[in-house]
Amino acid sequence: MIADPDRESQFRQMRDTARELFRHALAQASIAQAFARHVHCERGVLRICEDLYDLQSYSRVLAISIGKAGHTMVEALTHQLGESALEGIVASSVAQSTQVRGFRYFRGGHPTPNADSIHAANAIRKVLDAQTAASLVIFMISGGGSSIVEKPIDVGALVALKSLLESLVLYIDWCDLFHRFVSYGLLPMKSKVPSAIIESRKPAALTTMPAGTTR
Repeated sequence: MIADPDRESQFRQMRDTARELFRHALAQASIAQAFARHVHCERGVLRICEDLYDLQSYSRVLAISIGKAGHTMVEALTHQLGESALEGIVASSVAQSTQVRGFRYFRGGHPTPNADSIHAANAIRKVLDAQTAASLVIFMISGGGSSIVEKPIDVGALVALKSLLESLVLYIDWCDLFHRFVSYGLLPMKSKVPSAIIESRKPAALTTMPAGTTR
């Protein structure tokens, strides 16, 4: 069979076009790009999607960043607000070579919790309990948060769950289902502290959720 030079050239062009489309989509789906599109701060007013927050009206601004992208989200937020304007907690399963100044870091477990998962939950609850209605808390949630930050109803039950999950091959949805039976959940965010919640499980399209909502 004789190869058709024009046909081969067309296939090469199609492959190159598909590769460029993939690279462009991947770049646009990054957390940095999503924050650049949906989070903006100018003259002391923070915009998250359609919500506006006058930062000068708050005595303290905290960021709680949870999930595998916890550090990346904090970096993206500080790029908009500046390091000096923020403090808070980062809980991630990913080891970081650098840390953002003013943030306390925890390396929680995923897909099953570890000791730092519990330490992170306790630290977050403690800092939230110390806030008043004059504080603004920005919650940033990415994948893996339900394991990386864990507040068990019963520690013994959590240990048994961890042992069970390690001995089985389960879909992540089943792991999440088991967590719900022995855990208070990601965070009981039912405080009177003003809060903004950013969910970036799909970084290309950040969403905000009302305060007091968990998933």
